[in-house]
Amino acid sequence: MKAKGAAKIKERFDSVHRRIMIFGTTKNINYDPTKEEREAFLKKKPIILLPDSAIKKFWNIVIIFLLAYTASFVPVKTAFFDDDPPGLYEFELFLDCLFYLDLFIQFISAYEDSNTGFIEVRFSKIAKNYLSSWFILDLTACIPF
Repeated sequence: MKAKGAAKIKERFDSVHRRIMIFGTTKNINYDPTKEEREAFLKKKPIILLPDSAIKKFWNIVIIFLLAYTASFVPVKTAFFDDDPPGLYEFELFLDCLFYLDLFIQFISAYEDSNTGFIEVRFSKIAKNYLSSWFILDLTACIPF
């Protein structure tokens, strides 16, 4: 009897979760996604990374470590090392490549629209949002020193 009730509850939560993923959530309670937005979400390309995907979460952690390394070690290296230790140049070149990869990943990462709360998955909207926000700073961070 309890298992049957639990199965019904799980089925209901799965249904709610599926509807949230299709239609999104919103900070604006009166916002109703347009037909175009719903269709775009349902037909999203597989390459688009949703904000809550495991890949996106992992990549954000990688970028945090890269930024922490850059912010802490590069000033120390600049101040105290005359010559690079063996392999350091190659390692930092690899880190620069990861920052360039981050530029690409940001262009395929869906975002939550701040006005509507709806998750935007269209390439053109993602690119426009990224170019008008963090792109210049991210591109500047890619320049090797």
